Amino acid sequence: MEEKKVNKIGVSTIFLILSLLVIVIMGIFIYKLNNDKTDQTKKISELEAEATRLNTTVEELQEKINTVSKVINDEEPRTEQDKYTNITSKLSDDDMFYPLEINKNNDGAYTLKGVIYTRFTLTKSELDNAVNSGYKYYNLYDLNSEFVNYTVKKDYENYDYAFIGKINDEDRVCFYAVKKDDNTYYIENPTENNREWKLSNDYKKIIVSENIEVENDGGNTTVGKYFNNFTPITVEETKRPNRLYTFEFNNGNCSKIIEFVAGH
Repeated sequence: MEEKKVNKIGVSTIFLILSLLVIVIMGIFIYKLNNDKTDQTKKISELEAEATRLNTTVEELQEKINTVSKVINDEEPRTEQDKYTNITSKLSDDDMFYPLEINKNNDGAYTLKGVIYTRFTLTKSELDNAVNSGYKYYNLYDLNSEFVNYTVKKDYENYDYAFIGKINDEDRVCFYAVKKDDNTYYIENPTENNREWKLSNDYKKIIVSENIEVENDGGNTTVGKYFNNFTPITVEETKRPNRLYTFEFNNGNCSKIIEFVAGH
């Protein structure tokens, strides 16, 4: 009996030791598994943070690329093929069109390619600075296209400002009036009672039917007749052509061309 009891205790002890070993091994395994999970979670968080940082960097680089591309596009001259953009609606009241190239298409319509002239305007600040500094404008001509050196004066006769100049240093004085329209000051030739225009760098094109009406001082006519023998001239930046044009539209199509007699 005593021997059986001893054997029974020995077997129980062995099972207990084995159980403890199993528990210890499982504890170590669970601890290692938990540590691995913690490490993986930490690595995932680090990878997510790195991905966010890289994404931010990519966005910043893309913004810089876009900025550089815009600067390049703005500074890069347009090619002869793509520098003309389409006129698809009525021009601003401050813009006029001058054709530099006229082509008759196979369908009888005309393609007019030209440049925009914009009204010669100045701000009050620019005018006051010109008055105070004695600034001289070299890009205005008198009625006979003689070169004139103008200075700006304030409260001249009935005008807020005026461009005063001598023709070729002679005593014959000529001037341009400066008139106010809302908060904008525009230059006007008081003799012709016409506003002055200056050449822009905005090239435009428009396709018009040969039967479209052209409204002009010589009597209304059609595009086909008006532009059939029209010879464009190259206009210097400091001058303006004697005729400029604007367009009327109906349902998205040009319905009339209006000639504006600009003077010399």
